[in-house]
Amino acid sequence: MRHLLVCVLIAGCAGEHTTELAPSGPVEQGKGDAFCPTVPAGIAPMTLPRYSCGALDDVNSAIANDVNRFWGSQVTACACGPDFPSGCEGAWSLSGTGYIWIGTDFTNGLGASGSFMPAQYVFAHEFGHEINGRFGGAGPSTQQRELAADCLGGYYLGSLVCRGQATERDLATVLGTACIIADGTGNPLTDLQTHGTCEQRVTSVARGIRAYLDGELPLVACRI
Repeated sequence: MRHLLVCVLIAGCAGEHTTELAPSGPVEQGKGDAFCPTVPAGIAPMTLPRYSCGALDDVNSAIANDVNRFWGSQVTACACGPDFPSGCEGAWSLSGTGYIWIGTDFTNGLGASGSFMPAQYVFAHEFGHEINGRFGGAGPSTQQRELAADCLGGYYLGSLVCRGQATERDLATVLGTACIIADGTGNPLTDLQTHGTCEQRVTSVARGIRAYLDGELPLVACRI
C-alpha cells in the first residue's frame, strides 16, 4: 500500500491535450489552482429531479461545489429524502441526469476518520457516474461502471494532490475506504454485478489520481 501511495504522489507532469473532454491546461504540481487544470464537462440537470432534492449542509455543499468547479459543471447534489428508493445510507447517481443524491449522515460519518477525503471520494465517484452517463466510456456491467466511476473519482482527487490539499495520510484513508466498501469476490463469473474487489477499487482510484497528475485524458485513462 505504501508503495502505491508513493507512486501516486510522485506522478509526473504532462502537456496539454485537445479532445472533447480534456484538462484545460498542463499540470504543475503544488503550484495552486492556476496550475491544476479543470476539465470542462458541462454537465447540468436536463429534467426535474426524480426524487425529492433536499438541501445539503455546508460541508457537503462545499465538497459538491468544488467537484462541480473541477468538472466545469452544474450537477445538483441533493440530500436524499424518505422517497428515495434505496434509503439514505450511501450516495447515488442516476448516470447522466445531472443529479446526485447524498446520504449526509453517511458522508459526515466518513469524517470520523479525521480526513475529509473519503467524503470527497464519495462525491467524486458519483460525479464519475454522471460523466460516464453523459459521455460514455464504461462497459455494460455494473462492475465496469463502478470501477470507471472510481477512476474518474480518483481523477478529481488528483487535482487535490496537485493543489496540495491531500496528504499521504488522506490518500491512505481514501484508498482504505475504497477497499472497505468493496463487494467483489474476485470470481469473474459472478462479479459482474458488483462494485469490484478491494484490489480492483484501490487500483482504479489510484489509476485516476495518477492519470490526472500525468495529464492523461480522463475518459481514455478510465475506460474499463
